[in-house]
Amino acid sequence: MSRLPILLSSMMNTVPEDSINYVLAEAVLKKIYKNDFKDVSVISLAKECNVSKASVSRFFRTLGYDDYMDFKLDLLYMQRNMKNEWRPNTFYPNMSTANIKESYLQAVTNSIHQLEKNIEEKDLRRVAKYINEYQHVVLMGHIQSGYTALAMQQYIQSSDKRVEVILNPTEQKEYFLKNEEAAFVIIFSSGGHFFDRFTPNWNLQVSSKIRICVITTNSQIKEIPGVDLFINSHTTEHFAAGNISMEFIAKLIILYYKNTK
Repeated sequence: MSRLPILLSSMMNTVPEDSINYVLAEAVLKKIYKNDFKDVSVISLAKECNVSKASVSRFFRTLGYDDYMDFKLDLLYMQRNMKNEWRPNTFYPNMSTANIKESYLQAVTNSIHQLEKNIEEKDLRRVAKYINEYQHVVLMGHIQSGYTALAMQQYIQSSDKRVEVILNPTEQKEYFLKNEEAAFVIIFSSGGHFFDRFTPNWNLQVSSKIRICVITTNSQIKEIPGVDLFINSHTTEHFAAGNISMEFIAKLIILYYKNTK
């Protein structure tokens, strides 16, 4: 699913219904589904929602955009891709439309085989070891990848280990720019472009006390400068499995972590 509707829905699920951000998120979401953004501006949106222009600008920054124009560019990209989004062949190039169930399950099976082939046990053990050793553990992700981070948080905290989850892009960027304490950060990024969400080609410079692990499914990503541990399942081409690959990796890490305690 396109990330914009999910991003807006997530905001509506986490803020009060009478808040400015809820009102704006609801209005923007309705316009997206009605394809009604042709003549929308910051001024017109502010008038429609009975809020100030400054509130509208803050709203889009809260979503992780630099400004309204940055949002509009993302919206245009989403609209170009939305028409074909739910066609079976978008999920899996070789999927048979005549036998969707079997084709889909075969794609998931292929993803599992790729996991078995590409994920090193030593890397899983290292992540588990760092979770155990670091007092401050932070999980991050964007949209669907964020759900994996939230699920992993619950699994780890069931072992009486406090874990922080940061899903807001602005807060994530602030964390890397300002945090000075020792921490282990696990980033779930299906496409492998997590840091591009802040600024394209962003130069990752963080405190030497922060150790970073990136977990991705994108076979095109070989390494990310500044990242200490890179786990790649190489399952991008098996997109029918969606977030399943990263969920499997997260659960494997949890199993190794619980075994270290």
